[in-house]
Amino acid sequence: MSRALQFRSAQLQASKGISLKWDDQVLDLLVLKVDFDGDYPLEGAKQVDTVADRYLARALRKCQAAKDLIRAAAAAETRAAP
Repeated sequence: MSRALQFRSAQLQASKGISLKWDDQVLDLLVLKVDFDGDYPLEGAKQVDTVADRYLARALRKCQAAKDLIRAAAAAETRAAP
């Protein structure tokens, strides 16, 4: 299960051009968000993607927004420099 979440995370990060690192506790938390029937997610890979999108994509959007702000500030500073 955590392998599937790591794979989806890598897809999301590659699509945004961002690289984030987190510890195993994050994956453990995400696994808790998936409903299981024994060893298998009730909705299969679809639920893994949904959980990854809901929780990881938000972090990636915030990271991208921060990156954009830094670029804008650097550009403004460059234009203002004598």
